[in-house]
Amino acid sequence: MRTSTRIGFVLGVLGLLGCGATSGDASDSSEAGAQSSEAEQRASCTNPAVYFATYADGAQGCQRIPGAHGAWVPGPLFADAPADVQATTCAYRWTPATGYPTSVPDRDAITAKINWANGLAPSCGTSATPGVGDVQPIPEVEEPPSIGSAGCDVCGVLRNGKVWVVLPPDRIQVRQFQVGLTSGATRAFQIAPTAVRALSIQLPPSPQGTSYVAGHVKIL
Repeated sequence: MRTSTRIGFVLGVLGLLGCGATSGDASDSSEAGAQSSEAEQRASCTNPAVYFATYADGAQGCQRIPGAHGAWVPGPLFADAPADVQATTCAYRWTPATGYPTSVPDRDAITAKINWANGLAPSCGTSATPGVGDVQPIPEVEEPPSIGSAGCDVCGVLRNGKVWVVLPPDRIQVRQFQVGLTSGATRAFQIAPTAVRALSIQLPPSPQGTSYVAGHVKIL
C-alpha cells in the first residue's frame, strides 16, 4: 500500500507540472499573438495599404492611381452618401500587380496625385474604417495657431443637412468648421473627439425657414 501511495503521489505531481507547462505555453502563445498583431498594426500605419481621400474637383477624383508594381484602386467610402459625394470622397486600397503579390504600397504615387489642394488620410490602426461623428454648436471657429495654410478646404462635403468628412492628421488641428445658411447667416460646429479619420455627421436642424447651403466645407 505504501509503494502504491508513493507512485500515486509522484504521478499526481507530474500531472500538475504538466498542466502548469501547458498553461504557460498557452499564455506565451497568446502574448506572442498579441505582440504580432500590434506589430502588424504599427507596420500598417507606417506604410498604409488603405487611404481615405477627398477631391476638390469631382471630375478628377476617385480614379485609379498607377504605382510601382501595383495601383491604388478607389472604392466607395460612405455607403450613405449621394452619388456626387461618392465622386469626390473615396477609399483607396493598394492592389499589387500580377507577379508582384507582396509589393509595398507606393506611397509617393498617391500623395503626388492627392496633393495639398485635396485631403488625404491614412486608414490604419483604430481608424481603419469610417464612422459616425457627432458635433456640438459653438459661437465661432477658432483659427489654429500655425504657420502657413491651416485646415483643409475640401475635407467636408455638405448635402441636405449632412456632412461627410475626411480628417488628414497633418492638416486638421481643432476639428471645427463653419457652414452657411440660405438666410446668409452661418453656423459653427465642433467635431467630437475621435480617432476615426472618415466620418458622416448629421447636423442639428437648421433654424426655421432656412436650410444649410450645400458645398465643400473647410475643416480646421
